[in-house]
Amino acid sequence: MKSVLRLFLPMLLCISQTIAAGQVIYQLNYLSPQDAQAALQPQSSNKGLMLMFDEKPVWLHFNEANNQIGLAGDGDAVQQVQDLLKFYDVPPRQIIIEVQILEVNRQKLNEIGVDWQYLLDRFGFSAALSVNGEDSERKFSRDYEDPSVTFNNYTEDQSDQTNRVTMNLGMTNWNLGDFVRLIQDNGTGKLVAAPKIVTTNNREGSILDGAHVTYVSRYSSYANIYETKDINTGLSLKVTPSIGAQDFLTMNVEAKYTSLSGSISGSPIETGQILTNRIIAQNNTPFL
Repeated sequence: MKSVLRLFLPMLLCISQTIAAGQVIYQLNYLSPQDAQAALQPQSSNKGLMLMFDEKPVWLHFNEANNQIGLAGDGDAVQQVQDLLKFYDVPPRQIIIEVQILEVNRQKLNEIGVDWQYLLDRFGFSAALSVNGEDSERKFSRDYEDPSVTFNNYTEDQSDQTNRVTMNLGMTNWNLGDFVRLIQDNGTGKLVAAPKIVTTNNREGSILDGAHVTYVSRYSSYANIYETKDINTGLSLKVTPSIGAQDFLTMNVEAKYTSLSGSISGSPIETGQILTNRIIAQNNTPFL
């Protein structure tokens, strides 16, 4: 008598499996649990990782082996987390981002009666990114129907890790292009570089408008011994784009300017302002 072994292989018919009321196992299709955690940015607590929606906690357990996320909490809050995961868990796509680096002569601007700092405050952030501090917990809302409206889509921690900042993008391509042409036409600024960053969805891309240099970090005249280190000087940009439904784009942008001073007494590295912003854009050009 022959022994017959029959194997039944269950097929994945849905992206999530409900275990009990308020408990869901979400199957990631494209994101890894590590990338999903970076996108969700859950808070740490003595009970594990959690997200807050309408003052209701949702507990998250990331399963690297099965590429799954376990969700537990209030039913409505759990559903919001699932919607957020669907927003990020999309097929990877190649993304090409062009960065225009402008050099502005502030003295020439002053000579023609333009206050650069006032222009930045009004044009760069008030018009482009409306920043409003909040003490509330994380909120998430989105509207994809009309690309001409201002989107209220993301929240971000401030440096003190206590307040929240909601950023709204309201700049159009025409306004930014008109500004670039204006400063070039009157000689107050010029376009010094237009590099491109090529990356994929939820993957960091970086460029360096500068040089990789070696500098003397320590020198002993008595023993004629010196030590050197390497560093990237100039303007470095790191961009992590994330594409959601209907090509709605969020970008995490980190800009840093680094130069070397002429002295090696102490640290010769001079690092300029570091900006980290989550920029929301749909058919718009963000201005940093």
